[in-house]
Amino acid sequence: MEYFYRKYLKNELVRRIGINPRYSLRAFAKALQIDPSGLSKILANKRNLTFKAAEKLVLRLPIYQDAKNMFLISIIQEKKALSGLTEGEVEKFPSLF
Repeated sequence: MEYFYRKYLKNELVRRIGINPRYSLRAFAKALQIDPSGLSKILANKRNLTFKAAEKLVLRLPIYQDAKNMFLISIIQEKKALSGLTEGEVEKFPSLF
């Protein structure tokens, strides 16, 4: 399953390349103020984005409030899926998510 935040980042990169065909992943990473190799791994589903990093990213993206909420919620959904916790268990440990 591909989470919303990955889809959004991929779509935003494609959108920027559509505007400027010479736009690169490195330029996108620079605009987001993150490491290019880290962004590459996130887009390739080899690394997960932390909630703290996601909060910083949405401030640097052209994103509407509804999409911003979905972006952040998808981080939480991914963490829950990876941890195997149920909804009730997650509520017991809100500081982890």
